[in-house]
Amino acid sequence: MIVLKQKQKTKSSKREWVRKWIGRRSALGISNTLIKELAAEDTKSFYNFLRMNENMFNTLLEMVNNKIQRQNSVMRMTLPAKLKLQIGCRYLATGDSLATLQYMYRAPKCSISKFLPEVFDAIYEALKNYIRGTFNIVLLALVDGNYNFTCVDIGSYRSQSDGGIFAKSNLTKSIEKSKLEIPPESLILAACALHNWIRKNNCEPCITVDVEDHENQCIIPGNWRTGQNSENLLPLCATQERKELVLSEMDLLIFLWEMGLFPGSTI
Repeated sequence: MIVLKQKQKTKSSKREWVRKWIGRRSALGISNTLIKELAAEDTKSFYNFLRMNENMFNTLLEMVNNKIQRQNSVMRMTLPAKLKLQIGCRYLATGDSLATLQYMYRAPKCSISKFLPEVFDAIYEALKNYIRGTFNIVLLALVDGNYNFTCVDIGSYRSQSDGGIFAKSNLTKSIEKSKLEIPPESLILAACALHNWIRKNNCEPCITVDVEDHENQCIIPGNWRTGQNSENLLPLCATQERKELVLSEMDLLIFLWEMGLFPGSTI
């Protein structure tokens, strides 16, 4: 009885090799369900989901397949390269948490954390020619996702080059010592290379932002306002309203001048 109880205890304490719901990835995971439906029925939503169309995704998959695909073992089947690339592109596009990606794709979070750097390295290696030359750092500051400054380095002389100032700055030292919570280098390089590649090869219209026309005192709206959820955006100010605002400011200045509130003016 004692031996039998010990065997039962050992058996119950063993962890499952693969959780049951993850084991149903091929049948129910988003890679083989929703994404296939989007590719066949709603190409705009497919583009919105991965930030590229199906042809571009397949082209990129051919470029990185050999670098991210692993051999199956006797114990288990490896994750397909297509799934890894989908997860990598989705992460770069949205910054979804690993837990969210785990439930969407039915892939273990621990596995995602391991293969994502490999996917980023493969993307950069395949597309690094789309990043040409080096660029000077013109603003020694970091901002967060809400455009709040989180780090500012001030005090260098303008006679030095931007690159030299950055190399000697406290900001660079903090980055090298990993004191700042910024993404790893592989993620940044992959995102930059992928962005340039999509912009150069994408046949879809690029997203443009609003541009202020100072000469005509109006705002030229970008096409991002005509996308999804654009009905929730505040309307742009009309040109006439903007001119009326300028005239009101001028009237105020004249009034203050006539009241003698500026040096050299008389009442």
